[in-house]
Amino acid sequence: MKINHSGIRIFLISIFILITPIVFAQEDFVCVGEKFTYEVRLLGFKIGTQIDQVLGKEIINTEETYHLKSEIKTNPFFSKFYYLSEQIDSWVRTSNLLPVRTITDIDRGKYRRHYEFSVNQTNKKATIFNKQNQETKEINITANTLDSLSLIYYLRNQELKVGNLYNFNLLTRSGTEQVKVAIVKEEKMTTPYGNFTALMAKQVGAETDIVIWFATDKTHTPVKIAVKTEAGLLSAYLCKKSEK
Repeated sequence: MKINHSGIRIFLISIFILITPIVFAQEDFVCVGEKFTYEVRLLGFKIGTQIDQVLGKEIINTEETYHLKSEIKTNPFFSKFYYLSEQIDSWVRTSNLLPVRTITDIDRGKYRRHYEFSVNQTNKKATIFNKQNQETKEINITANTLDSLSLIYYLRNQELKVGNLYNFNLLTRSGTEQVKVAIVKEEKMTTPYGNFTALMAKQVGAETDIVIWFATDKTHTPVKIAVKTEAGLLSAYLCKKSEK
């Protein structure tokens, strides 16, 4: 089975920070202790679990941050065909949800990678450390660049409406790239956790068709994420939500 690696980690959607002026909603959707559990399916079959959570507040480089964490792992049966275990930790400013540090660990059996990002939003610089080759490089970033995990919480703090189009910058292992996301429509959504009315946010102008659905209530909970891969439709459905 041929799997699109970028599609497997479906919540790491290539949609990031607004190039247009940033306006945060009055609500703060980062809740310490909040934990989302997703059932990951390929062609309708459950292949693993994804867990996104807010671990707490920490001081990083003298700045108060939220520690965000996401983990995805294939189940024992599917791991016989394709093993995947990935974890990303992101420390974002409590004031504006911009990342100051990100660590990514990837384990796909024989393929293993570890990256560390240090981000200076003020000076518009970032350093990327690759543990495998022990190389560190510095890159230029645009103002207010986000990483892959902080995007979920950033978008939840926006005033999401059908018809809105967002231009974002994505911090990648090699630099940054720009993508666009459109709020396409509102529709009913059924997940193992329950039924929702959700806003469909879709990446546009890219080869990879990635879609995320946010609940229309005040929490903007991400209830489903989907991406088309060479192996078929890969989806993550919210199956549990808990708060401390």
